[in-house]
Amino acid sequence: IELPPAPFEDEMLASTSYKQVRNAVADLPEPHRRAIFLAFYHGLTYREVAEALSIPEGTAKWRLRNALRRIGEQLKAEGFDDAGL
Repeated sequence: IELPPAPFEDEMLASTSYKQVRNAVADLPEPHRRAIFLAFYHGLTYREVAEALSIPEGTAKWRLRNALRRIGEQLKAEGFDDAGL
């Protein structure tokens, strides 16, 4: 029988995961970081990100997709495991 993790363990895992994601975002080039900030922290759509940054919508989509790929690669290289979250 496996016991569920204690609340303290859950908090530690979440805190560590948050730091890994935050660091991965901070390592992005500035244009990618700005797009991620607008889309994920402010909830803007591709079109709204494009308008806010005065760039074509296709460029906004590319920056966001590229940023997410980079973040994913960095987290994977660091051994990030979201299976427990």
